[in-house]
Amino acid sequence: MFFVISGFVITGLLVREEELKIRHKLLTFYTRRIRRIVPAATLTLLVTLWMTYHWLGALAGGTLGTDERWASLFSANWRFIEVKTNYFASQQPPSVILHFWSLAVEEQFYLVFPLFVFVIWALCSTARRRPALLCGLLVIIASSASWCAYQTHVDPVSAYYSPLTRMWELALGAFTLVLPESVRLTRRVMNSLVGWTALAAIIASAVVFTDTTSYPGAAVWWPVGATALVLWTGKTRSGMGPELLLERRSAMFVGNISYSLYLWHYPILMIPMQYAVSAGISMGSRVELIAVVFALAIASYYLVENPIRRSKRLARSPILSLVMASVLVASVWITAAFFQHFATV
Repeated sequence: MFFVISGFVITGLLVREEELKIRHKLLTFYTRRIRRIVPAATLTLLVTLWMTYHWLGALAGGTLGTDERWASLFSANWRFIEVKTNYFASQQPPSVILHFWSLAVEEQFYLVFPLFVFVIWALCSTARRRPALLCGLLVIIASSASWCAYQTHVDPVSAYYSPLTRMWELALGAFTLVLPESVRLTRRVMNSLVGWTALAAIIASAVVFTDTTSYPGAAVWWPVGATALVLWTGKTRSGMGPELLLERRSAMFVGNISYSLYLWHYPILMIPMQYAVSAGISMGSRVELIAVVFALAIASYYLVENPIRRSKRLARSPILSLVMASVLVASVWITAAFFQHFATV
């Protein structure tokens, strides 16, 4: 779902910047991504590193320091492939920043995808741009999805974390966005029925899938395809579909803070669970932890994420955005080295 929605949203941003030259398009895109992604991610990494050393000890903290170096460079997925981390069936406690693998895959995809889009926009006439982009996306979807199905049986860990097996999910979101308005269900009732069925399928997949499911493989088409259908039917506003639920203020607020929720949810839930591994955590405590996640996400959104990504000074100076990113990445490396050094003294 994360990948499909991301591909849908980001492609919408890319195709609306037609008046800019490719060089300026790329610079605008990447500096915008830096302001949007790096500051909040860095804050999460630094706080998580401190919490891990404090509650889980130097051994766990030392391993996490290495994980965080990879994560700060948006390559956590390669780190977890290297150590053969099985998301579902690992015998060891998972890294408390294991969720950063998906952010890494997303950013690796966006290293090349904007150039792919902008080159098509530059080479094709206005009338041929979208058909050419659709054809290119179909090639990505077919090849990546086929490789995903194959790798799931041959090397399931790589299949789970590799951008080569996941890029088709982002491309499917992009494909859904680029589809012409004529490709739609014209009857409101049918459009709404498909949308609600797709939303129900997403929820069902979260219940039905277990750690024994061969995943991603063919099974990933269930939530991924359903997410694409929700987005596709949402382009035709029938007033009777899932938008009745998803456009409520509460749902839109959760959507606004979703990136911060994504960053904080895993460490805040996993660190206490690993700390209290023998005693376990009660349902009441889990609810309290979820409340903490929301509180941190809201604070991060309003105090870090929004002020930096909306900074006019940073927007006017791409160099300043790049310098900021370098300093933030260096802060993770230096902090990890500091903790690792003094933990062994």
